[in-house]
Amino acid sequence: NAAPALKIQQTVRNPVFDPRINSTVFSPIWENRPEQWACDDEYLKLLSRFSINGIHLYVDIFKIASSKLLPELRHRGERENVKAIKALAKRAAGYNIKLYLVVNATIIQGSSALFKKHPEVRGASTFSEDNFCLCTSSRLVREFYADLFSRIALDVPGLGGVLLLVGGEGFIHCYTRPVPYPQSKTNCPVCRRKNPQKNVAGLLNTIGAAIKKQAPETKVFAWPYSAFLWSGDRDQSTLVQSVSKNVELISNFDTADMRDYGGIKANIFDYTISNLGPSQRFKAQTKILKKKGKRHYAKTETAVTLEFFNIPYIPCMYRWYERFRRMREADVAGIVGAWRFFGFLGSIPEEIAYWTSWDPLPPVETLLASIADREYGRQCRTDVLAAWKKFSQAFDYFPFTPQIGGGRNNYFSSPIYTGPAHPLIFDVQNDYRLSADFYTDADFFQEADPDNTIGVAFRKYMSDLFWTQPLGVDLVVDYFSKFQKLWRGGMRSWETAILKASGDFNKRLKKEYGVAQFIESTVATALNVCRFYALRDQLFSAPCKNAAELDRRIRDLSKIALAEKQNAEAILPVIENDARLGYGFYAGEALTPQMVREKIDQVNYVAQAELPDFLWQYKAFTFQKP
Repeated sequence: NAAPALKIQQTVRNPVFDPRINSTVFSPIWENRPEQWACDDEYLKLLSRFSINGIHLYVDIFKIASSKLLPELRHRGERENVKAIKALAKRAAGYNIKLYLVVNATIIQGSSALFKKHPEVRGASTFSEDNFCLCTSSRLVREFYADLFSRIALDVPGLGGVLLLVGGEGFIHCYTRPVPYPQSKTNCPVCRRKNPQKNVAGLLNTIGAAIKKQAPETKVFAWPYSAFLWSGDRDQSTLVQSVSKNVELISNFDTADMRDYGGIKANIFDYTISNLGPSQRFKAQTKILKKKGKRHYAKTETAVTLEFFNIPYIPCMYRWYERFRRMREADVAGIVGAWRFFGFLGSIPEEIAYWTSWDPLPPVETLLASIADREYGRQCRTDVLAAWKKFSQAFDYFPFTPQIGGGRNNYFSSPIYTGPAHPLIFDVQNDYRLSADFYTDADFFQEADPDNTIGVAFRKYMSDLFWTQPLGVDLVVDYFSKFQKLWRGGMRSWETAILKASGDFNKRLKKEYGVAQFIESTVATALNVCRFYALRDQLFSAPCKNAAELDRRIRDLSKIALAEKQNAEAILPVIENDARLGYGFYAGEALTPQMVREKIDQVNYVAQAELPDFLWQYKAFTFQKP
């Protein structure tokens, strides 16, 4: 019943979004070598099958173009890099896919020969006091950029477009991340006297005009991601109003809302599926653009968001459908369907993005039922849909905050990231001899350190409860407990489907059940970390009246530690049998089976040795009778 048998018929569909851009798994985090840019032809064919007609490539403008205006910035690998880009653009075009360059302007050392010869082009000190950007206001700099982008437009025929990240990263300008950070939004002596939004818009307009002159069909996107750092208003209204007809605006569809959690509000700072969108900022910017006769483009994610960054896709299928339905309703012109966090893999959520990007829009139950029938068998349809519905409902209770997503760094260091490999730390001064796998080299800060000279490593785990802020541990436990209850309900429906299926359908159901198990285990870890640290901190800060109370507190901590050990032991074989679980792509592996084994040993040590030793010492010297 899975044979590709079709009746003779004619079906007409029209695209709703154009372009439909995605990221590839062949694109490394920081593009340094041309050989890394090549995509396998079969992969390009897969992208095309899912109606993706654009891929984006992250590049440093100083490595792909040069100008006689500032020859000191010429890169010796420029020709080789351009050749590789042209080759990729040409091959992708064979599959009706255009190349879009995410063009970055990186920082330049203050000791550079460029600034000695042309001191007037030195802008703000950015990311550190020793590194600088090119001055946003400088006429020479704008002429230089116009020359560079003209060359890019000429050198890469058929280029789909360029995307300029002008918020807090990417195409760095004098307002990006100045150090020190003054009230005027920049420490550049020229730019600090100007309106930041108008000044950045002027630079964008210069670039837009240069590109359009050489290649009228090439799109120029301005993306003010995290521009709140310098814009002075939530919606970047002046920037949106000031960009010319040559520049399109692309914004995050779901971020920048303040979500209320039981009376405490937290910023939806980044990509999430728990907040469906459109955000208030997106709606406000759309309104301005409509008055200018322009449409709004959207940045979203189509499979993985920061709630669970360590799995191949999040199986909340009804929410993925609703995200795209809302983008259609918001009259979004085109989309970037994934940033560099995860490359396109052809998962079911990405298939939902495919079907919902065309007219007519299939009803949600019809679409999901057809996918369930194909993947798992018609006899399992009811149970699979019930599971997907429960999984989708669970995200109403995901307590998404910057800290939940990634601890102190906002990224890649919390129980939600490290999942069942996250240790339980009793003594914060003890590193428990955890291996280097429990640290990340922080590649996501490479814009601040392009030559990798700092070499800072961040822990992937948290030893305190800061990651529960601003909600606090009680609210986080409450929300995750509600999430877990709904999620387990979905798992029970999936288990029923497994019992009904046979053959390949049964194998597929069991494999994808592992994704659900992994999420449930991750939430269980988060709850155990919350409870363990709360009790630990109480033990260290609240009065303890007698030995019996001390015994009870240690016993409670031991119970949590042993429960977390069992949680890790239960999920370990699932992770061992599915390499997709724990793979973080952007920041390397979030966790590995070996990390889970180390964590099991660490938690066992806490429960069986550290806590008993602590109890004996405390009682012997504090409650010993004379």
